[in-house]
Formats: sequence, structure tokens, C-alpha cells
Amino acid sequence: GTQMIVWGGINTAAHPYNSGGVYNPDLDSWAATSSAGAPDARTAHTAVWTGKEMIVWGGQSFPLDLPSIGGRYDPAKDSWLPTDTLAAPGTRYTHDAVWTGTEMIIWGGYGNPAGSFRLYGDGFGYCANPANPRARRWVSLGDSYSSGEGAGPDHYLAGTNLNRQNMCHRANTAYSQVASDSDFTLHASSFFACSGAKIENVLPKTNGGAPECFPPSIIGSCIPFNAPDSIPQLDHPELTNAELVTITIGGVDVGFGGALFACWAQADCRTYTPHNLSEDLNTFLPKNIANIGIHLENLFNILRKKAPQADIRVLGYPAFFPTDFTAQICPELSNACPPFFSFEAWSPAEQTWLNNLVPQLNNSIQQATQRAGVGFINVAETFKGHEICGPQGSWFVPPISSAYCWTKVWTDTRRLFHPTITGHTQ
Repeated sequence: GTQMIVWGGINTAAHPYNSGGVYNPDLDSWAATSSAGAPDARTAHTAVWTGKEMIVWGGQSFPLDLPSIGGRYDPAKDSWLPTDTLAAPGTRYTHDAVWTGTEMIIWGGYGNPAGSFRLYGDGFGYCANPANPRARRWVSLGDSYSSGEGAGPDHYLAGTNLNRQNMCHRANTAYSQVASDSDFTLHASSFFACSGAKIENVLPKTNGGAPECFPPSIIGSCIPFNAPDSIPQLDHPELTNAELVTITIGGVDVGFGGALFACWAQADCRTYTPHNLSEDLNTFLPKNIANIGIHLENLFNILRKKAPQADIRVLGYPAFFPTDFTAQICPELSNACPPFFSFEAWSPAEQTWLNNLVPQLNNSIQQATQRAGVGFINVAETFKGHEICGPQGSWFVPPISSAYCWTKVWTDTRRLFHPTITGHTQ
């Protein structure tokens, strides 16, 4: 390949590590491997490279503990997944391991069965691409970036596009419904992500959570969505036995949707002060992003307790706009809505400002995942070049794409700036 990955080991004080680094010889630089979801600290383990992932297995902790679960590290995503324990051999250390091209074979090594040392004379194969992959209990949670909002009404699941009843807009083309994995049949059979969800709509009721709801027509209380969305997302019992939980959350809480619309409607949204705020957006949004981390950390800690067996993955958000000035003045972004308006919709300055807020939000999310001990997936890298008018083709529903933009802006605002079906399959 092009990089060297170092992981694990022990120091002079006999303290084992579960950290590592990726070395790029072309740049002569190191980058730390993610600690979220990493295997237990160990030494005397083995690591093989599959062409896509590093598989760590076996080894010894201190003083004589033998970790029973290995890990698969994907450097492209900087993320870990556990190796399957089904029919796994007894734990061992100083064994040998090779990658055949389709599976990892381990042989020999020392173990400590029943409290006595043993030298093993057997081996096992770990198949990274099983012919009959087993189903994985996957629960998909979060907001519109997980529900599949951008797919449109033709793809929304029955009962999730009913005005005044349920507008979760769960699509059969959302990433949780179309993802694939080498070791598992992946499909989120428990799909509770809901468009518009905030942190409070995910939190359990006992922790101050509440389901999404419609504002009252005239007077009265908020009207909760229909079942299964009549309860907060973390109150669903399917989490108890979940093996994988994915979630996107935080974008609605910090006010990104309102900022996008303000940048369309205002000459300069950065200096605009909405009627419900006492400060302009250039002050409010960065402050809101900085303050959301503690609330996300609390949510992720509660999620860990609700799904004690699960590998939890929190996805970040992609940037919406291209970085090149020429691309930023494309018709979809620069023309407000001819012939109704003639002003510039999203100016290059506004686009750059909004783009710069995305990594700030992702950083707040990632820091919260690290403090809570759950995984983070940076989807911004995957979407790079595929922004609206991006050089490699857009994976977003564009805000203005035809002469019918007046109708599009006012009646289809929920879908705008959301990943398309292609965006979810990627």
C-alpha cells in the first residue's frame, strides 16, 4: 500500500497499549488511529492486512489476561469494527497469522486454559467474506440524514409521509437500508431515524426526551407523531439486543436548516438577526455549535446504556457547497429564483461561511463521541467533491434546478440540501 500502520504493544512498565498510528512516508507524517471502538490493550498479538483493513487478533494483556475479541481497522474511515466471536478459537498470544487473500489463518501460540500454560498446535481460519453472512441486529436512529429525506415521496416507507400524522420520511434507499458489509447481511430492520429529530426526540422520556410532534392547529398541546414514532427513539426496546447502532444528530439542534434558508432570503445571512434571536447568525451558530458537545456526550452515554451490546457509530455531516469560486456561482446556487427574484441566493462568501461551520460541528460531535467511548464516522471526506455543483457530480438535492424553483423552495424545503439516493449508497 502507501502507509504503515502501527498498533498496540507494551512499554517498559509492562503497560499495554490499545492505540496506534498511521505513517505516511511520502509526507513523513503520523496520524493517530481512532480509539473509539478499538480492541482492548494488548501485546504479542498479530495483525494482517486484507488490502482494505488491518485485522488485529489475539495477544496478551497484563498480567495474564487474554483478550477474546479482535478488531478490524479501516484507515480510510479511521474506524474499528469487532471481529466476530462465533466459533472463534481459544485466546492465545505469540501465535502466527497470515492473510490468504480471502481469510486470515492463525496457528500455534501460547494460551492459558484453566489456569495452566499451554502451547497450541492447532489453527483456525477467520473468513472476512463468508459465503453465507449472518444478519446483524442493526438499529438506525437520528435525523433526516439517516432517515433518507432526500430520496423523495416515491421512496418513503408507508406511514412516514402523512401530514398531521407522521412526517419522519424514512426512505427505503437510506444508507441503513442499502449498506453492505463483508461479514454481515446489513439492513437496519429497526429503523427509527426521523426527519427533523433533535436531541430531545432521541433521549428517553425518563431523561427529558419527547417524541416529535406537530404544533397545535390553534390551541392545545403538541400532537405526537403516529406509532412507532409516538415515543422517543431511545425508548424502543430493540436497542437492548442491538449489535450495531448508527445515528446522525445535532444538525437541527444547532440551527443549520434555518441558516440555509436565511442565506437564501437575506442579502448577507451572516449579519442577519432572526426575530427570535438577540444576536446575528455569525455569532449565534458558532456559539451553538460549541455548546452542543456536552448535550451530545450525555446522549451518547445514555445510548451506550440502552444498547450495551452494540457497536455504536455516530456519523458526522457533509459540507453542502463546493470550495471553488467558479463552482460556487453555478445557477443552482447563485440565482435566487427567476423570474420571481433577481438577487443572489447563496453568495460565495455565504457558502464558504456555511462550509466552515460543518467541520466545527463535526469536531464537536467527534469530541463528544470520544468522551462517551463510541465510534465516529467522518462522512465529510466521502462527500468531498460531490457537493452541490461539486466537480465530481453532486450527491445532494439541489435547491434550484428548474424554472419551477418557486414551488420547489416553498413546498419541497425539507428535501433540499439532503443526500440523494446516490449519496446514501456511497
